[in-house]
Amino acid sequence: MILTKLVIYRGKETKVSELKPQSAKMVLVECPICKKQRYANYSRIKYNQRCHLCALKSMTKFLPTGNKYNRYTVINNGLKIGKSLCQCDCGTIKEIDNYELTSGHTKSCGCFKSEKASYNLQMTTKNQKKENHPMWKGGISSERNIFNAQKETKDWRQHIYERDNYTCQSCGQIGYKLNVHHIQSYLEYSELRLTLNNGITLCENCHRQFHKLFGRKNIGIEQINKFLLRQKNPLEEVLV
Repeated sequence: MILTKLVIYRGKETKVSELKPQSAKMVLVECPICKKQRYANYSRIKYNQRCHLCALKSMTKFLPTGNKYNRYTVINNGLKIGKSLCQCDCGTIKEIDNYELTSGHTKSCGCFKSEKASYNLQMTTKNQKKENHPMWKGGISSERNIFNAQKETKDWRQHIYERDNYTCQSCGQIGYKLNVHHIQSYLEYSELRLTLNNGITLCENCHRQFHKLFGRKNIGIEQINKFLLRQKNPLEEVLV
């Protein structure tokens, strides 16, 4: 147990708990076993406050096979003095310091934290949906965003790209920031949203210009033809 609470670091009083692990500051520490107090280098006792004598005693100590410490079960003596070969409840076998086991400092191979985090995530997702969920942001995912995230929409968009050779049908730009534009309005013709001949490849700039000229309502093949006339012949018989 570290008894010193404050030390002088760079001319200021600093909490010992805020020191870096490699700090060489001298602090007063109490051995957790024999309770004797001594001054020691912080970097050497941050994780193990045992005095030298108690450390030597624990190194020669063997833990009985079959003893269970939290999630670890001792299955044999370790290859090094003061260590035991242990098996975690998850099946992982590791060599652990005897003091770490008996003091309770080491409880598992790390599986317990992983399981706990996974369980908490599952319970959060299961019991706290929509506005009760900690990640809820007021329903900002619009219907359009949900539609665009669906596999059917992605497949539809990919088909249009391949059909148009990844080329903007207005300016001829190839393969950079392309969009698929709904010829018949997405808002007004929901039944045609995934119709293969109701899409045309436009680059991001041309797509933005189209909606700037014609808006997002009351648009169809007439408007896209007028838009394409600027650079090429009008689109013919796009819809079946």
